[in-house]
Amino acid sequence: MSRSHAGSILLLLGLALCWGYNWVVMKIGLQDSGPVAFAAMRMMGGAAILTVVLLVMRRSFKILEPRTVLVIGLLQTTAAQGLIAMALSSGQVGKSAVLNYTLPIWVMLLGLIFLKERPRLAQWIATFVALAGVLIMTFLGGHTSSPQSIAYALCASISWSGGVVITQSLLRRHPGKIDVLVLTTWQMIAGSLVLGLVALFMPEAPLHWTPHLVLAVLYNVGPATAVAFLLWFTLQQRLDANLLSLIVLIVPLVGIGLGWLQLGERPSEPDAIGMLLIMGAIAGMVLSQRRRVPAPVVVEN
Repeated sequence: MSRSHAGSILLLLGLALCWGYNWVVMKIGLQDSGPVAFAAMRMMGGAAILTVVLLVMRRSFKILEPRTVLVIGLLQTTAAQGLIAMALSSGQVGKSAVLNYTLPIWVMLLGLIFLKERPRLAQWIATFVALAGVLIMTFLGGHTSSPQSIAYALCASISWSGGVVITQSLLRRHPGKIDVLVLTTWQMIAGSLVLGLVALFMPEAPLHWTPHLVLAVLYNVGPATAVAFLLWFTLQQRLDANLLSLIVLIVPLVGIGLGWLQLGERPSEPDAIGMLLIMGAIAGMVLSQRRRVPAPVVVEN
């Protein structure tokens, strides 16, 4: 194995650990915070770190189509991250993580509607298999997660997908003219500010600044955002987008395993079957893609 391949494997393992363990960390942090308030703190911290990174790198903050970037921020940061936190506050870590990674399914369907991209037969088959997994988890799974938490997780993934489709359309209109890091920073700034405003007016349990909450916030703005983004952008330069999308499916598996070990959230048999169907379907869908597509500019979990 070459040093380059070995280095890429280490980066992937680091990324999977940063994002996979963050599902557990968020679940712990939400014990002392309302979900929207926690999501707002997380994303504002991430936006601040990326802003500092751009300043240090002396990158221009100029961005094309600011209104479009605002919509991306509302979908990928405000809606998606707020709903993910709400799903975790009432559901299992593993189940929420897997449902969140139904992203390729919704991207395919929204791409069909808005980008006129016709899916192949293999993608349709993968979609129905994944939806079967969702139905099994919803109606046959254990009682540790409510249908409401499943709905939050699915809506989060759909919102994230909408942002991805709009991002793809924006990148196609301005090929080679948009700095992905600048775009990511601006959409996070816009989305986190709106999320903060929502947190001010949404009735939630008050914040309790316990050591667990402090550590959870620090982990989210540090390893889960700053470090993970550095790993993500490095891997984007080394690996094909489709291969990277497939390997990132390790993240929910890490979330399931660590949620089981640290929180005792053992998936029920129907949940495990549903998760396997969803993961297998998404892996099949990614493998069926033949052309490179722009990587989504989002904060992962």
